[in-house]
Amino acid sequence: SSKTRQHIMVSAVEVKLGSLVDKSAPLMVITLNSMAPDAKDRVGLTLGMDVLHDLVMEIDFDRSVIEFSPAETFVDFPRTGPMKLQWSRGGRTLGGAITGSKSIRIHFDTGNPGSVNMGEYVARSALKGQKSSQFLVTGVDGSHPHRSSNLPLLTIAGVAFRNVPASVAPDRRDQTIGIGIDVMRRFNLVLDFTRDRVWMTPNSKVGEP
Repeated sequence: SSKTRQHIMVSAVEVKLGSLVDKSAPLMVITLNSMAPDAKDRVGLTLGMDVLHDLVMEIDFDRSVIEFSPAETFVDFPRTGPMKLQWSRGGRTLGGAITGSKSIRIHFDTGNPGSVNMGEYVARSALKGQKSSQFLVTGVDGSHPHRSSNLPLLTIAGVAFRNVPASVAPDRRDQTIGIGIDVMRRFNLVLDFTRDRVWMTPNSKVGEP
């Protein structure tokens, strides 16, 4: 059953991203101790769109580097054409394909260290005939049972991945999927939030298991 949780909201703090400074960023403080005891000694910061909406973000997984630049002055875009981001399920998504669906909307799930997550609606066709096992997922909204399986095919940014580990949320009914860090790290990304577009360039990790 779901539980109501109280968090602390700070009206404005100063956030510095390299040479960029936002002096009026709202901040929400979330305590994870009750949900994830092993995280009690960790301090993390999640950046929302209030901070990122005027920036271009470059994520170079080859060098483990993230760079932020003002969108109005950034010119170093990759030569290949970008993919358009569209709004779906309350966030930005891009197009791709999976087993059982020639076209599906995909969102970046940066909080997921794994590969792919989806709901039961998508899993019915995408994971048909695949073996699965149960496990427990703990997040800011509590702990929930999920099942894991292998997605036979995921195609994104022109690259096909086979037998991709996937997790399924039984109470999720939308028709999108999320890709986690294990898929994203195989590309170097340039995200232009002001124009809703993304470049995904395969890097040295694209062929790793």
